[in-house]
Amino acid sequence: MIQKRATSETFTVAEAASFLKISEHTAEVLASQKELPARRVGGRWQFQKSELEDYLRNRSPRDRMLAQAGVFEHDQDLPKILAKIKRDRRRQGSKRR
Repeated sequence: MIQKRATSETFTVAEAASFLKISEHTAEVLASQKELPARRVGGRWQFQKSELEDYLRNRSPRDRMLAQAGVFEHDQDLPKILAKIKRDRRRQGSKRR
């Protein structure tokens, strides 16, 4: 479903997700958890570009990385990727001892 922008400074979920480089699902979840600055108008999320820019400026590099990790949430290979990361970390930990 394509939604038109209300104003040049107001984003829909799709536009905000694209701007933040995250999935639409992640944008909705973060908005509902009050992690992203957003408001519901007529049952739909709206995001102000200036508020999203402030949000990006004030986040730590770790927070930015974790938000972008949401892109993988529907990836069928995610369990394999996470298992490999855990194995590699265990190996690195045993080499340090």
